[in-house]
Amino acid sequence: MPPGTGARRQNESVPEERAIKSVEEMGPVHHIVLYWAVDGGPLISPLHGLSQSATPAGEMFRLFEPQPLDAVREATIDLVRAGLVVLHRSAPDEEREFRADEALQLLAEDSTWTGKHYYVLSPTKAGEDAFRTLHDRHGDAYRKAEAEAQRRGEEFDRRHPGDLERREEWVEALMQWTESGEGAMPEPPSYPDEPPPYEGDAPWYFKPPR
Repeated sequence: MPPGTGARRQNESVPEERAIKSVEEMGPVHHIVLYWAVDGGPLISPLHGLSQSATPAGEMFRLFEPQPLDAVREATIDLVRAGLVVLHRSAPDEEREFRADEALQLLAEDSTWTGKHYYVLSPTKAGEDAFRTLHDRHGDAYRKAEAEAQRRGEEFDRRHPGDLERREEWVEALMQWTESGEGAMPEPPSYPDEPPPYEGDAPWYFKPPR
């Protein structure tokens, strides 16, 4: 058969293709990437980890540690090849869903992981099922941190009954101050026996409206 028709000569080697991993072969990083796909977070979310606030006064609990780029990239490629996730580009770029071959090419490029463009993953039905399996297998640290955060939050509420109402009043005052610009910026409720408010990775109510 003539060259260029797709036929191979008898002794020509076939390029190796990366084997598609089964869910049973997938590990903790696949679990984290799938978590963010199910949650709808940006593609680069696993690189930054995930924290959960326990109390409005400033306690944080790490649910997922930040993961290395190479590990996240490899896990994401595995998930795309297995048909468990689909890559999208979203706002502020033109929205688009990529075919698997396009996604694999994009994931191999360093520029895709800079955050300059907003890429997200969405799970397929098989991906949602895979996440439940991986979460059962690899979610112990997540569950323990989440339970500890909830416990500490409940302790805080017992120490400071009425905090939620005071915080709602503060948010309302803050929004009014943002609109009017008059006077000093309202301060959130604070308690001498608690850590200071968050800085940086803060819950939404510590971020003044923009």
